[in-house]
Amino acid sequence: MPVAILKAQGLKFGGGGLVDYIDPSVSLYNFSELYGKLNFQGSNLWTPFLHSRCCEQEFPKAVENNLSKFQRLLVIHAVRPDRLQTAMTQFACWSFDCGHAGVPPLVEQIDPRTYSFWKPSTYSIGLFCRTAKLRGRLKDLAPPTFNLKKLFTDETVATEPILIIISPGADPSHDLQELASQTIGSDRYYQVAMGQGQANVALELLRQSAHDGDWLCLKNLHLVTSWLPILEKEINSLKPNNGFRLWLTTEVHPHFPSVLLQSSLKITYESPPGLKKSLQRTYEAWSSEYLRQGNENRANALFALAWFHAVVQERRTYIPQAEQLVSFSTWKPEIGAGEVVEILHEPFLILCRSHNIQWQWIHGLFEQAIYGGRVDNTFDIRVLVSYLKTFFDNRVLGEHVSDRRIGNLQLPNSCQYRDYISLIDKLPDYNQPSLFGLPENIERSSQKTISNNVICQLRILMRSDIKGSKFDKEVWSSELGPILNLWKKLNQGQQLIHMKVNPPKQKDGNTSPLLAFIQLEKYNAIKLIQFVHLSLAALSKVIRGSTLLTASVQQLAEALLNQELNALPNATNSESVVSAFYLPLVREPVRQPWHWPHLDGAFYVPLAWAYLTMRIGGLLLEGCIFDGRNLSDNQPESPTVCALPPCYISWVPKNVPEKSNTAEHISLPLYYSSQRDRVVTYLDLPCISSDPNHWLQCGAAIFLSSNT
Repeated sequence: MPVAILKAQGLKFGGGGLVDYIDPSVSLYNFSELYGKLNFQGSNLWTPFLHSRCCEQEFPKAVENNLSKFQRLLVIHAVRPDRLQTAMTQFACWSFDCGHAGVPPLVEQIDPRTYSFWKPSTYSIGLFCRTAKLRGRLKDLAPPTFNLKKLFTDETVATEPILIIISPGADPSHDLQELASQTIGSDRYYQVAMGQGQANVALELLRQSAHDGDWLCLKNLHLVTSWLPILEKEINSLKPNNGFRLWLTTEVHPHFPSVLLQSSLKITYESPPGLKKSLQRTYEAWSSEYLRQGNENRANALFALAWFHAVVQERRTYIPQAEQLVSFSTWKPEIGAGEVVEILHEPFLILCRSHNIQWQWIHGLFEQAIYGGRVDNTFDIRVLVSYLKTFFDNRVLGEHVSDRRIGNLQLPNSCQYRDYISLIDKLPDYNQPSLFGLPENIERSSQKTISNNVICQLRILMRSDIKGSKFDKEVWSSELGPILNLWKKLNQGQQLIHMKVNPPKQKDGNTSPLLAFIQLEKYNAIKLIQFVHLSLAALSKVIRGSTLLTASVQQLAEALLNQELNALPNATNSESVVSAFYLPLVREPVRQPWHWPHLDGAFYVPLAWAYLTMRIGGLLLEGCIFDGRNLSDNQPESPTVCALPPCYISWVPKNVPEKSNTAEHISLPLYYSSQRDRVVTYLDLPCISSDPNHWLQCGAAIFLSSNT
């Protein structure tokens, strides 16, 4: 069974493989020609490809010449999705003829009215391709880099606003102020952070600046989208002085007026990524005189603060394994992420002045308010706390510590500005997972996540000819008719759609939890079928013209047309169903002999005293490896996920001691999927590390399915 072998190999080495719900025979039917070229019968032929860290360069020579470049991309998508991002980037470079001779160019030049200050990620390639024009040769996937002064000199005019589209945390204010001081003088440059009560001020400054030939910057227009039509009308009525320039900044917003967007010169502005860049931005705001105001303890504490802030910000680039943690895009409209450290450092230093520093005060302030107050995931809070304990502790910043280290970095025993700049300059330009405590194979998981996002964007582009947001009877009938006919055939001879069912109820208190669970599953399954039937029946009536279009039918049709039915509109939330029906059914019979126990999950449970034990298998672990006895660190060649041995969960008395986060056990979240968006419960795993923070920072988690 070559396909079965390939599927197993893909799961083992690539951490992905063929998705479970696709029958291998269907794949063979649709890709029979491609499958015949791959020669999977030769098991040793593909071994180097499966084990290689750069599999896109290790195709078997006997096969490579028979495959097109897109077919190679399909093979990597099916077998090694952990390298799909790199493969897609290489395919895009080849397709656009980025420096590859002998290949007919497909895309030549970026629209010259769209610029970017920093190289975009692969995640943005789908959006990037939409702005490409068939003109000359495209030299690089990244738009050309340049400075604001060149843009001002070559491209801007008084009658055209310059719209700067910023990413969360990026702030071009400093660059604009420098350009203004060099060009027209700081006294002729005005800026307004848009928000409540600023509209009249902005309009008055707009008229005055246009008349006098000054510069005006209106910041954060995404916060006042309802006011933008007024701004647009005012701009069109102006007769500006030739020296006038109107700079606008905004984050991406779905309700930003398209007319204002089209009439502006557009620039994308992103903060340069990486720990190194983040630290450099922070220290640029601190002078050497400021750093010399105290002793080396104070200087070390400032570096620890800057390092902590950079880590929690940059860790987000490894989502979802690195968790969301905290973003300061909504901290305050006029404050960027880098400026947060400037706000925090003074109160932080006040807390650090005591000879006996009360670290729990700093931990509590950061956890409960400044950082943790913006995190809504319990496990993310635990990761945040682990960083606080790692960076802000007497073992790192204690008064009598001679060798102060943060991770592998040795802090200078001085308060000289140049010593800290030198330390920062030695950091790698690109983030290394070890700096965050993440596993060495995190890049593989990150590539899978990014490539999945790109594929989702490409699917949207592929369906761009279907106008789901606008009712078109012919389009809906031709595109959705097969789905309606299939559902009709599936229900022929079935009575489920007409069956009357009631939620199961606990009557005598003797129903076993297992039977109660089965009854609830039957009830929910029938209600789900009936919900789908009612939804599709309403859609069918709209297409036939029997009823008027409603918002729910519109939402359903749009989701079906875009092939993105991730959740049924207005469907009953499964978690609320469980809370309302299942827990009361289970709790009552168990409560009587065990006095309100709680659910405990572990891999080594003494089963002799367990009232009801359930064996669960097929769970997947990401972030580390479990050998059946203890957790161990991932290696660069480790699979992105590994299968866990069966575990046991049971109801236990409340007075049983907790094993979570001790030297012998760590409590890890169990998620529904690798997207880590819904937590089922927490399971205890044995570990031998003396530092439980290590397993929290590596992003270790368990989930039921690897399909995203």
